[in-house]
Amino acid sequence: MLMEKPVNKETLFEYFAGRATPLQKKTIEGWLAHPENEDFYYQCLEAWERTYPQHLPDTEKAVAWYENFTIRTPFAEPEHETLPVSDQALPSRKNVFRWLAAASIVMVLMGGGLWILEDTIFYRIYTTRYGETRSLILPDNSQVTLNAHSMLKVPRGWFGEPTREAWVEGEAFFSISHTTDSQRFLVHTDNLTVEVLGTKFNVIDRRGKTQVVLQEGKIRVTDHQKPSEQPLLLLPGEQVVKSAKSVEIQKKTVKPESYPAWRENKLVFDHTPLPEVLQTVEDYYGIRIVLADSTLSQNRYTGILPNDDLNIILKSLSNIYGLQILREKNQIVLEPE
Repeated sequence: MLMEKPVNKETLFEYFAGRATPLQKKTIEGWLAHPENEDFYYQCLEAWERTYPQHLPDTEKAVAWYENFTIRTPFAEPEHETLPVSDQALPSRKNVFRWLAAASIVMVLMGGGLWILEDTIFYRIYTTRYGETRSLILPDNSQVTLNAHSMLKVPRGWFGEPTREAWVEGEAFFSISHTTDSQRFLVHTDNLTVEVLGTKFNVIDRRGKTQVVLQEGKIRVTDHQKPSEQPLLLLPGEQVVKSAKSVEIQKKTVKPESYPAWRENKLVFDHTPLPEVLQTVEDYYGIRIVLADSTLSQNRYTGILPNDDLNIILKSLSNIYGLQILREKNQIVLEPE
């Protein structure tokens, strides 16, 4: 009778996703001590990253970790902030750089893939998984909070540059520090560029649409489709919405305090169509939610949902609208009782 391998593809996928148990982690660490297992490890890592393309490694953190590799216990947990899981447990510096060099050669031969390597070299990239938020302090002491399934990219060299820049996918709340030389800060999304000096604002860039809500200070917004036009000035309490399909930027007055409420595990809605409420929940938890009856789409929701448990959110909505919850393999179906 053949003995089952202590580490298989499914176990490594759980490990890369950060869901491995302490026992599984210890088993993987012991297994990785044997050089003959390295090829299988990297094959699984490559397959996992293709399956979850939102994962973008922070190379600077990984390199710093490897610099200390020889004086630390192999595969020990970092003392402070945890690295992205696929950057944590690589076996040795020699093999790591050999693997990275081989990957670089492949990209050169294939052509068109060099931008991937350029991103990891010239930018710091921060990501969050579904159901996770993350607070960051940038080199200029500006503060950013990333919502679930989001990405922030900033250049590695800011000091001495005339402009600070950041790129956002997903959702983020910014609190920008003013510099003594009044250095500009630009936030880029697919549809808009936001220019700020010292201010607080929330940015959502999902499903081809960008929303910006100003809480404090002033910002100027430029439409990527009309870069030559005069930027639009926003004051506190104002919101702009722009998608690639819309011709003009939509601007209106809102309650700015409700938009970053997700930082306190709250989802605040004001006369919001039910499908948009469910889309917000989908974006946070990464699960598809379907309304079985199209007439339910006409409902609007006003209120606060606690955003620390998907079951509580679904139960709240089912009680309000008289729905039953059907759980299928890859989605949740809400239908009238």
